[in-house]
Amino acid sequence: PLSSTDYENILGGNVKGGVNYNINEQHNVFANAGYYSKQPFFNAVYPGNASVVNPYLVNEKIMSIEGGYGFRSGIFSANVNVYYTTWDDRNLRTNDSNSTANPGGYFDYTGISETHMGAEFEGNAKVTDKFRVNGMFSYGNWEYSGNANSTLYNNSNVELSKALLYLDKVKVGDAAQMTASFGASYEV
Repeated sequence: PLSSTDYENILGGNVKGGVNYNINEQHNVFANAGYYSKQPFFNAVYPGNASVVNPYLVNEKIMSIEGGYGFRSGIFSANVNVYYTTWDDRNLRTNDSNSTANPGGYFDYTGISETHMGAEFEGNAKVTDKFRVNGMFSYGNWEYSGNANSTLYNNSNVELSKALLYLDKVKVGDAAQMTASFGASYEV
């Protein structure tokens, strides 16, 4: 009976803008901002893999601002920037790790909000005409904001349970929040 689905038109898009001001030939400052209304992935449109459109369907909303400073000379160049990003109404899906009790089952997570903020530095130095060094350092504080919802399904797409996830201030995983690198090159 559910061999066809309703049509759902989900508009989205983004707006970005920025400015750069060259103080002189060596110094510049910049700022940019953007807003992105991202359409949800297919599995959020049809939760539980059923052929029924999600009645609570909303776009993910991403807002970001960034500012920074750049320096250039004949032997050294560097950029420093700070950023602040919010990501609201995220939808995620993961497999149920309890494969013996629920083989082929999965979780749908809705209403996830994240806040990403941090600072980054990158620099390059020309030590001699043939020897150069470069480095970067990035420090971030990426956390979930507020709570989210979780729904567990079995492999027949039957809802088994619902839960509220208390995520406020929990660190966002799957991405390094502090990274650094150092490199050098020598032209033979």
